[in-house]
Amino acid sequence: MKLKNRCNLANSDNFSTIRPPFRGAPGSTGKWSVVQRWLAGIRYFLDLYLYCLESDLSEIIKQVRGKVLDVGCGDQPYRHWFINCSYTGIDRKSAESEFGYAQPDTIFFGDDEAWPVSANNFDFVLASEVFEHVYEPRGFIDNAYSVLVPGGWLCLTVPFSYRWHFIPNDYYRYTPSALFKLLSESNFVEISIAQRGNPIVVIAHKVLVSIFSPYMAGKRCLGILLIFLLSPVWLLVAVIGRICVKLEFGNDPMAFTVLARKPRL
Repeated sequence: MKLKNRCNLANSDNFSTIRPPFRGAPGSTGKWSVVQRWLAGIRYFLDLYLYCLESDLSEIIKQVRGKVLDVGCGDQPYRHWFINCSYTGIDRKSAESEFGYAQPDTIFFGDDEAWPVSANNFDFVLASEVFEHVYEPRGFIDNAYSVLVPGGWLCLTVPFSYRWHFIPNDYYRYTPSALFKLLSESNFVEISIAQRGNPIVVIAHKVLVSIFSPYMAGKRCLGILLIFLLSPVWLLVAVIGRICVKLEFGNDPMAFTVLARKPRL
């Protein structure tokens, strides 16, 4: 039994992983050229998802003190935001081979290995855009709980209305109900879950992605033509999206930002 003329997405080997752009974030060991900074500025204006994410993280990270663990740290894009903190980044060994992440002081570990850090050792654990790639979420939450000191904080950022990415290692889209249940059952307290974006921002983001996707997929001539012809459209959509980012309404946000605390002794 099958559906006629339909692509079988179960065969995820047909998809290739696209390496994330703008490698070598400021504050890491990588250096940005003038062109990279210019392109990053354009992307920051157009990428409503990134704008929402960094708006929340910048507010949270300003409040962080002590020892920080960045789980799934990649190119460590937020390391330079942790002022007067002791920073440790960990990631899977495959992050280097699959995505080109190779910061020299990242501690790499195997898929079946425990986190290579001590228990009860960190004041703040960050897992930004990582949790949806973890096939066994319960173990991840338990690891985060274990490495936090009593009273320490966990911060998760997760997508909701967002594309399937880093295929095949993208498994879940969590609701607030699921996130609260996972965290509370692992004994976290003071759990807060804030939406990022709203239906207007989601629509704006998808319109922008649709316009720019041919160029990002390597179809340069078609992509440039679409970007040029539709420039009034994407400029207007980007502006509307950014204006509406902070509005909280509807049940179809772009993503969620989660904070949870390990109980004090």
